[in-house]
Amino acid sequence: MTASSASSTPIYDLLITERGNAVAECRDVAQQTKETARSALDWTGVHTGTEEQPTFSAFDRVKPPRSESPSSPTTTA
Repeated sequence: MTASSASSTPIYDLLITERGNAVAECRDVAQQTKETARSALDWTGVHTGTEEQPTFSAFDRVKPPRSESPSSPTTTA
């Protein structure tokens, strides 16, 4: 056997042949998990509109958005 045909890691190569490449499989699963988590945590499509929605109040009233807040009462003479 010559140096060019011999593997630098014969034991590792034998284990891969017998048991499969667990390191490569783990790397692939980790990449898939990372992509799944990235898409699950992507909140960019949640608020597509620019107007504010009314918020829930614990006192059974819906608070209007800030842009529609009632103004202070005005008095006329």
